[in-house]
Amino acid sequence: MELTYADAATRAASHRRGRPHNLARLVIPLLVACVFMVAGGKAHGQDLDRTIDRLAQDDPKLPWQITADEISYDDRSQRYVAEGNVRISKGDRRLTADHVRFDHRTMEAEAQGHVVLVAGGDMLFGDQLEINLQNQTGTITHGTIFLHENHFYIRGEKIQKLGPREYAIERASLSSCEGEKPAWKITGRKLNVEVEGRGVVKHAALWTNDVPVLYTPIFVFPASTRRQSGFLMPEFGTSDRKGHRLLQPFYWAINEQSDMTLYNDYMVERGNKMGAEYRYMIDPLTKGALMFDYLLDRKSDDGKGTDSDNYGYPDDDFLRRNETRYWFRAKHDQGLPFGFKGRLDLDLVSDQDYLTEFRHGLTGFEETRNYFRQNFGRDLDDFNDPVRTNQAIVNKNWYGAALNGGIIWLDDSTKQRVDDIPSFDTELQRLPFILWDAVKQPVGPTPLQISADTEWTYLYSDDNTKGLRFDVNPRLYLPFSLGDYLYVEPSAGIRQTAWFIDRYQKLNADQQAALEDNLGRSVPEEQGKDKTNFRTLYDLKLDVSTEVSGVYDWGGTTLDAVRHTIRPRVIWDYIPLDDQDEFPAFIGQTQDGEPFPLNDRVNRIEPENLITYSLINTFTSRYHKKPADHQEADARAEGEVEYGYNDFMRLKFEQSFNIRTARSDRNRPFSPIRGELELYPRKYLRLKAETAYDPYDASFVKRDVLARLYSPRGDQLKVDYRYDKRKTDFSGRERLDKDVESLTTGLKLKLPFNFTAYGSAEFDLQDDRHIESLVGLKYESQCWSLDVNYQNTENDNRAITFRISLRGLGGYGYTQGVGEGGGSE
Repeated sequence: MELTYADAATRAASHRRGRPHNLARLVIPLLVACVFMVAGGKAHGQDLDRTIDRLAQDDPKLPWQITADEISYDDRSQRYVAEGNVRISKGDRRLTADHVRFDHRTMEAEAQGHVVLVAGGDMLFGDQLEINLQNQTGTITHGTIFLHENHFYIRGEKIQKLGPREYAIERASLSSCEGEKPAWKITGRKLNVEVEGRGVVKHAALWTNDVPVLYTPIFVFPASTRRQSGFLMPEFGTSDRKGHRLLQPFYWAINEQSDMTLYNDYMVERGNKMGAEYRYMIDPLTKGALMFDYLLDRKSDDGKGTDSDNYGYPDDDFLRRNETRYWFRAKHDQGLPFGFKGRLDLDLVSDQDYLTEFRHGLTGFEETRNYFRQNFGRDLDDFNDPVRTNQAIVNKNWYGAALNGGIIWLDDSTKQRVDDIPSFDTELQRLPFILWDAVKQPVGPTPLQISADTEWTYLYSDDNTKGLRFDVNPRLYLPFSLGDYLYVEPSAGIRQTAWFIDRYQKLNADQQAALEDNLGRSVPEEQGKDKTNFRTLYDLKLDVSTEVSGVYDWGGTTLDAVRHTIRPRVIWDYIPLDDQDEFPAFIGQTQDGEPFPLNDRVNRIEPENLITYSLINTFTSRYHKKPADHQEADARAEGEVEYGYNDFMRLKFEQSFNIRTARSDRNRPFSPIRGELELYPRKYLRLKAETAYDPYDASFVKRDVLARLYSPRGDQLKVDYRYDKRKTDFSGRERLDKDVESLTTGLKLKLPFNFTAYGSAEFDLQDDRHIESLVGLKYESQCWSLDVNYQNTENDNRAITFRISLRGLGGYGYTQGVGEGGGSE
């Protein structure tokens, strides 16, 4: 027998005098009463009332579907009875049982025999269900609750709702494991929970299979559905540098919009490092996080005795004399009126070694970087970059244009804050700046197109030249085609730059001589230049390209065809020669103290007469697209084929010819031949390679390979190789006069019996240095995992880490330093 909601209402009304009564009054109370049992099991981490309301809501537009072998109603006793294969459903909610009874006078309901309630992904099983809607109480006999979100089972001989906020479970068992004999479970003779209060478990025990491993006669835990303050899981470790250490975090739930975590990291050898993380969210557009760590270090790298070997790092030439050490970092997003957005990025560190020394752990660099990436979509400078970027920016985007304004402060951590050591800071800070950028767009109904870059900034420095700079760079394009095959785009730009200097940097005689020696020519002294300067430069560009392609039928069951596109391209760039020594140079210093002009591509515009020619090959596959599911397959007409497209390979070759060099006495007008390969099949392989070959030296000056290989079962191989042949260069921050060559690898292998082996290694091949290596073995079952790994880092710091995780409860780990070289956290 099957009834819809409307049928049941009509039939019930015919058996009753007075106002109509319908069978939905049987369905809804049962669902509500059963659901509060399911939701009650979530009191450890979810909002009970919200869950009940969501699952018990009734959409009047959808009918209740009721089926049973027999449905009856007694008008005198006002009792509904459904017998045999009872099924009551609506949407994603479903109740099945052998027998269902509802007494409207007493508001009592009962379901017996194979009782199953499904509400979304959550489920409840039991032999018998009894509820009273008047006082909101009920009992499930031999019940099991399954919570889909964290795959959690709660079992009990008797699960009771004693009141609106009170629950009790006799012979309770909790586990995220499948089966009658779970791999682990937590049991208690009796579990009492008061929502927004506390829970009490008597005779609690943790079992692995059938063996008890932990026992306590009574265990009390918070049962609030809201965040609560309290101590979090500690972190342990030991190493030669820090000794034994204990990091204890404390979580403070300030209010609904903010919270804080306080850290106390005690290191036997180094002292007590304290930290705090404050997080807040005002609305979806306004949120932030501020983090601060402070350490009064007992050790320093002052160059005395073995201090540099024990507490310094070999990849920099700086000592670390300071004992006061800190790291303050923050991200903030701010919603503003009229479509503007603001963002703040702070990154201030006491010294260049801090982020290397505290790279890992709960308050380490990697943990912070991952948090910022995931929650703000913005990164930090690399841990080994001594110059940290701090900025506050207001932004608004329009179609084809963007406005950015704010301040940028570059903080050099090598300029340590030590009173008796003089510091010379030549970093150029932008305090403030305004940028207006317009991308290429049509000029009315004409064939012309225009773009523009505009900058207004005040360049500030403690020891360098400082003043205001205004730069405007519009560009006009006239694209056209010659026939169907040749695309031509000539363009011309003009750059107008103005400087209004407040103070020029003063170089002594030795610094002036070193600067001229590095540049290979004499230059005027900075302090003798005019404080107001104007520069006008034009540049020309001609971009010519064509494109030909062919389609090759493949005829496979999956791959249908391949298209090969060839795009030859020639670009001519011209900037006239102009003597710019009269303009401000903004002299910086290399790490070894040598002066050089800070070139940000505006202060100095180098002359150019360059022809660049390239050939780009693109391969695109057309494949038969498989239906995503049975419904999509049924929706397709018989014989209908749907195609997908994938650019699976791109191969580019490029070289430049310098006309200025060819006309001079230098005999190397050709640049290295650059090659790029990108290979992205639909599955299992990702490859990107770049190379540059110097035809004069007959050697490679650049070799970069980034490869990822996957298998259907989950194996992964990662290779990242980089080689860059550097020459003496005074256009950047420091003098780079040695090659850079590094190799990073990673491997993950899926083994039989749910084991996974993994490893990674990082090497500096140029200096023959081992940076870091890691090997590990992980076992993963359906509800728990065990991870053991061995790590070896620079300076022979070695450690073994053990971590066990129970699904639904979290994990616990410990790291132990090993070997004569000590350990690391």
